[in-house]
Amino acid sequence: MFELQIPAESNRLLHTWARWHHEESYSKGYPKRSPLFATGGSSSVDAFAHLCEESDSQTAKSVDALIDNLPLRDRAAIYYHYLGSIWREPGDPFQAVQDATEHFLTVAREKGIAI
Repeated sequence: MFELQIPAESNRLLHTWARWHHEESYSKGYPKRSPLFATGGSSSVDAFAHLCEESDSQTAKSVDALIDNLPLRDRAAIYYHYLGSIWREPGDPFQAVQDATEHFLTVAREKGIAI
C-alpha cells in the first residue's frame, strides 16, 4: 500500500486553492461585501476575517496560475487528489500525486508563493 507523503506547504497551498476553486464567486448576482459602507479607520468584527479571505483568494489565484503551467500529468494528479477529478492518465495515481505535489512545491518556491 502506498502512503502519500505530501509536503506540508504544498498541502496547505493546494487545500486553499481547492476551497477557492469550489466557492461561488458571487451570491445572488452581487458581491458578498460592498465598499459603499466602509468608513475610514473603523473596524468591524469580521474585518480581520475579510482580510484573510482576500489574502487566501490572491494566493489561490497565484496557485491556479502555477498549476496551469505544470505538465499535464502533474495537473491531472493535483485535480485528481484535491478536486476529485477522474484519473485518466496511465500509471499509479498515488505516485503521480506524490511527484506532482513535490514538483509543485519546487516551482512555488521558485515563484515566491511558498517558503
